[in-house]
Amino acid sequence: MDTRRRLAEDFDWFLDAPGPVSDRAMSVLLSFLGLDPAPDDEWWTTRVAAATASPLLPSALAHEDIEVRRLATCVLCYARTAPATLDADDEPTRLGLAIVSGVHHGWRPDGDDVRRFGAAFGALLARRPTAGMHDALTAVLDEPGRLLTALPWAEPGWDTPANAVADLLDRAPEVRRPWLRAMADRGGPVLADEIADAAMYDGAVEFVEPYGLALLDRPDDDIRRRAIRRLSRWRQPAYQDAVAKLLPDPTALEVLADLADERCVPYLMDLADQGSERLRIGFRLGAELAPHVLDRLASPLPPAHTATLLQTAGAWGDPPIFERDEAADAVGRLTDLTDPDVVSALCEICLRLSMRRAMSDPMRARLRVLATGPSLRVRQYAQFALLEAGEREWLVPVLVREITEHPVRTGRAGPHNGTYGWRADATACAWLGRIGKDAVSALPVLSAMAAETGEAGEARADAAEAYERIAAD
Repeated sequence: MDTRRRLAEDFDWFLDAPGPVSDRAMSVLLSFLGLDPAPDDEWWTTRVAAATASPLLPSALAHEDIEVRRLATCVLCYARTAPATLDADDEPTRLGLAIVSGVHHGWRPDGDDVRRFGAAFGALLARRPTAGMHDALTAVLDEPGRLLTALPWAEPGWDTPANAVADLLDRAPEVRRPWLRAMADRGGPVLADEIADAAMYDGAVEFVEPYGLALLDRPDDDIRRRAIRRLSRWRQPAYQDAVAKLLPDPTALEVLADLADERCVPYLMDLADQGSERLRIGFRLGAELAPHVLDRLASPLPPAHTATLLQTAGAWGDPPIFERDEAADAVGRLTDLTDPDVVSALCEICLRLSMRRAMSDPMRARLRVLATGPSLRVRQYAQFALLEAGEREWLVPVLVREITEHPVRTGRAGPHNGTYGWRADATACAWLGRIGKDAVSALPVLSAMAAETGEAGEARADAAEAYERIAAD
């Protein structure tokens, strides 16, 4: 492959900008080669390309700074020829030179673990995989892997040795499978992502059992949960049975709920009892959970608990929970509008109902009470939900009162602006305009508001626009 293309592909994706150690060493290397240090935001592709063009590059292997010597081996992988010597006293530099050899000469199964691993790593960099090299690459678990952390490919904070090899093996699936199998047999840190990808994308289902399922027994929470999530694409009974043993682990519960596994139901019921918003993950089991949610709604609950149950589970069941008497009764028990939690709960419930654009008669009756109550915030949420659910004639006088009894006209104390960002009377005008011809009885009030010389210009314009929309119908 063309060197420039390899540079672009490796440094635009695989290496990009390895880390502070390599970055400092690159600046020193460029100065040593008589080149201008690149700006901090300059791409590594440009820096490496400049360094490989210098005839002095091989002499950097004798630089007094050990980090520069190590970085030079990475840069030499993109030079046109390999240096004359491929040995060094410093072990990471020796590994780097073995990688250079693999890039230029391919993999050879001779030498010690460091040389064989480096040659295999370099061959992958040059896209020259060879059958049998996977055993050499498993040495990433041993001394070669530790040495690789001193080179840009696995600089701490940038990548890990195992990840660096796994990334390169995306280029060689014929080597990747046997490497993964060998790593798993050794109990190596094979990421769940890699095994899942081998099973799902490469069609190597043999990785799921036993290697993938074995990851579910790992004590490391991160590895175990990543395995649960990634292996969820393999929807087989063995996988679901293994994950079910991990309940109530949050990730296991989420994945099995998405698979509509009924073994989740008791744990999802617990979430309903807690009033947890995580209950929403049980939507595929909504029919099974609806009776329990209805039982909870029938009992006294904190306002936020009621709101959470209706928001997350209101559409579950047949008929939906929102259309059941228990839901309307639960809303009816939220009466203390001096309690901020009650106000927030009612607003959230009304917002959800407005999205449904439909409601039962008992729920409509509850919202009509709220739409004329003392809290402007609750009133507006309830009015909007009713409007979205098709309420028309009943709503007109309610909205007219929002105009005629607005504090700017009555002089009484009270909020001027409502929930929707405008003055409450301006919002009422807009909603009357939406109702159209059924709001013809509001025309005199709108006409008077539009003609008020002391009224703010925007409010007069809102009234005039609503008037025009109703009259046009």
